[in-house]
Amino acid sequence: EGLGKLSKLSGICLDLEDCGLLGGDRGLECLGASLGRLRRLTQLDLNLCGCKAIRDGDLYGFGWNLGSATSLREMRLFLQGTGLGNLALKGLGFGLGKLGQLVTLRLDLSRCS
Repeated sequence: EGLGKLSKLSGICLDLEDCGLLGGDRGLECLGASLGRLRRLTQLDLNLCGCKAIRDGDLYGFGWNLGSATSLREMRLFLQGTGLGNLALKGLGFGLGKLGQLVTLRLDLSRCS
């Protein structure tokens, strides 16, 4: 729903840096599903730096669902200082692996403890 209804969008930049309330409520999973429904989406910038409430399961669901955004060509995902682990990377990797049109990826996981 939400963003998924904006069918003409080709690029999105979301800056949620240090958003203390983001995480644990399936919000990121739903965001990934909404973005996955945008058939014209070719570029995504998502900044989640310092969002310490995000859990592995949140990003796992996001990544899994984002894999439906098959027109995505450029993606920048900033996750510095989030503390995410292996499960998060597994879901993200699964989704990214389905993005056959992706030519540019910047993924920053620095300071993830």
